[in-house]
Amino acid sequence: MHPPGSNPPSLNPNGGSADSEPFGETLAYKMLELSFKDVIGGTLSYSAGLLEGGTVTARQGGAGYANFLFQLGLKGIDIGLQDTPYGNLTGLALDGLGAKGAYDSYKFIVQRNTTSMLGGISAQRSISNSVQGVTGAAGAVRVPGIVTGLNVGVAAISLPFDMYNTVSQFRQAYDSRLGEDKQNEKFVDGIGSLGSTFMDAGIIASVIPGGQPIAVALVVTGGVLWAGSRLVKWSNKASGGALSKGISSVRKGIGKAIGWMKSIFS
Repeated sequence: MHPPGSNPPSLNPNGGSADSEPFGETLAYKMLELSFKDVIGGTLSYSAGLLEGGTVTARQGGAGYANFLFQLGLKGIDIGLQDTPYGNLTGLALDGLGAKGAYDSYKFIVQRNTTSMLGGISAQRSISNSVQGVTGAAGAVRVPGIVTGLNVGVAAISLPFDMYNTVSQFRQAYDSRLGEDKQNEKFVDGIGSLGSTFMDAGIIASVIPGGQPIAVALVVTGGVLWAGSRLVKWSNKASGGALSKGISSVRKGIGKAIGWMKSIFS
């Protein structure tokens, strides 16, 4: 039994059941996330990359599709290797790919913001791809609008999953049934998911009239949170847990702050 006041308020997502597993950690949820976020979202992202490049050769298209399949396969392998020593290898590789995705989000937002400040001049740039037998000369494709729509679609698919992951991971970070190392790991992962949520929201906000400055702030803040969490996570693993004490202090401090705020309104 824990002494009174020794732990932050419980945020246990399972209502105190000792046997239940958080839905966010189940294979069913992982496969659901893979199907929507990675398969559908990845397909939209791949299409946006092709359109943004303008004229694309068969070799470039094939290389892009191979990269998409590689990421999809790596995510599937990572799901199968979770909670094994080999899971760190696939997790590190996925975070490396995630870093590129975060940079692409930042680049997209900067381009949107620049377009807005120039009064839409850049938005009038277009390329015309003659699709034989289908669109002919009338088949002008306005790339900025299409690419924007596809990127927003990817963010809209990712947002609910990233939001759910944030809540689930932070709850596990304060689940007293878990060991301190696991709580710290979930706390760091929760910060990363929160960063991803901000980036998703920023991309969506970029298409709202007048929302570009807010979008930039969200994406930059989200990118810093995501990158910082990945740096802390892998540095801690590489150092054999040298950062665990600091992570615990921050986690418990935030837990106490949440408890104090709850006590005010209770």
